[in-house]
Amino acid sequence: MKYIANILLIFFLLSATSCLVAQDDNWVDTVMATYPSDFKNIEGLVERIDYDFKLPKDKVRALYLWLASNIKYDEYHEATKPVSEWILFTSEYDKERKKKALFRARLDDYFTQKKALCRGYSSLFELGCELMGIKARSVNGYSKVRVNDIAKSVWYKNHAWNAVWLNAKWNFIDITWSAGYVDTSSGRWIPYFNDYYYEVPAEIFIRSHYPVDPFWQLLQRPISEVQFFAEPIYYPAYFEQNYSLEQSQNGKIMITGNTIRLEFNSLPENTPLYYSFDGQTSILPVKRILKNKANNYEVVIPARKGKYKQLTLYTEFMPILDFKIAAH
Repeated sequence: MKYIANILLIFFLLSATSCLVAQDDNWVDTVMATYPSDFKNIEGLVERIDYDFKLPKDKVRALYLWLASNIKYDEYHEATKPVSEWILFTSEYDKERKKKALFRARLDDYFTQKKALCRGYSSLFELGCELMGIKARSVNGYSKVRVNDIAKSVWYKNHAWNAVWLNAKWNFIDITWSAGYVDTSSGRWIPYFNDYYYEVPAEIFIRSHYPVDPFWQLLQRPISEVQFFAEPIYYPAYFEQNYSLEQSQNGKIMITGNTIRLEFNSLPENTPLYYSFDGQTSILPVKRILKNKANNYEVVIPARKGKYKQLTLYTEFMPILDFKIAAH
């Protein structure tokens, strides 16, 4: 199980090896590989980026790369410990000014110590873009990466990411998820740069990121919080391989009888499916795929005996979906 858990996490966050990077981005990446890991402050980093790059899209890419590669996730809260700070103010304007100054000082600490949590990553990116005259926002909301999150509303905001204005539209970026991942078997943060969550289309981003402000879904038809948490866990390979679940297929599965049936609108041709339950050390081929009356595909999996909580589907040995098994 530990082996499978590690593979799932790696493919969830690192399957960007199959995501091609534009040629222009390769040039920016090459230049950024020569940058030092130490700058006195974020102004120094931005000044260097402004000198080396002229196009906004290249500046954004450069800032993203440096932050994702050099700021470590502060898993032990060494730089991000909550502190109580008193503010003496004479007006609402004075209060807001001093609050901004305190927050800026905290961002400077994150930059200097090279440690931050998701809000720190997103706020540093927003600040860097602001200093370069590029419009960007830090977006607060909820992320969904574990089966325990399915069909279970989270009462607190647990993640932050960015939207940046490029090419006359907003683009989503998640620097935290680009900087590494948490190994669930050990609970440790694993630094490992990946590029998948850079400029992600809104219709894909919403599958794992739900903003508090519906505007930041950037969808013509925003989904509800209930719908977001009802869906399964999506891995990048699901989108890359053009799978399409039937809209009514929930992420929480109720088992009745001896089989599990999952409904898809479409499946890629000549691509075998595999599956595993939690507690298994190997994956098994899906042997039954049927067409139903609605002309959709039904993936039929034998229900496993015993207690288990998770079903994972794979394509070409890459995970594509996680489902939560209801108590049975």
